[in-house]
Amino acid sequence: MHLLQAQDSSPLDADEAIDLGQSPGDVVVLSAADTELSALALASQSLDDDGMRLRIANLGMLKHPYSVDLYVEAVLADAKLVVVRALGGQSYWQYLIEQVVIAAQENGTAVVLLPGDDKPDPELAALSTVSPVLYDHLWQCLNQGGPENTLAFWQSAIAQASVGAIQPMPEQGIWEINTGTANPDHGPTVWVLFYRALLMSGDTAPIFDLVTSLRRQGVRAQPFFMASLKSREGRTGFEQAVSEQGD
Repeated sequence: MHLLQAQDSSPLDADEAIDLGQSPGDVVVLSAADTELSALALASQSLDDDGMRLRIANLGMLKHPYSVDLYVEAVLADAKLVVVRALGGQSYWQYLIEQVVIAAQENGTAVVLLPGDDKPDPELAALSTVSPVLYDHLWQCLNQGGPENTLAFWQSAIAQASVGAIQPMPEQGIWEINTGTANPDHGPTVWVLFYRALLMSGDTAPIFDLVTSLRRQGVRAQPFFMASLKSREGRTGFEQAVSEQGD
């Protein structure tokens, strides 16, 4: 397995054509979400070395038509499966989607065009060429996120068949972790609040280290994630957790 990724969190001028410099891939995933790309890169490290060439790239780097042409020609020519997470829908990525579909038809490549959120998009689904079962499985793997689901996404994309059961990711809740140090059962609780997006992307090392450090110092520490600090559901869930802890 060989993963090459092209990510750039900085905004790009749509008038500027660039070459991402990637070589051909067997499974190619395009997404506009940095957290999703990070999760995919991290999960790929848990895959067995099966010789598959995996490629991921940020859609934000493929806004210029010539950038699209270069990428399609250089990376998609030998692809077995291309997944596009089209945030904004078909109209927002019209040229890219058209070229991906044309190339797929010419090369016999399977195509999965997914919405960028959890809302169904019949237009994207109609242009996809995999079974509805696999389409929904890949979509839900990315929607739920987290290391297990992202790994299942890669395994399913490589096999072109649904692999593994999707693990639901709650909107908010206590993050149960084993830091190797028992959490004190006395004293007030220090709550470590963090965004659910970090859990979905697997980028939780800073939270883990902070909770571990607090517990080693004898502080009762509990990490709690939520989708948004502003959401009523998140606040209610947090208040309930605090009440159950007796703080």
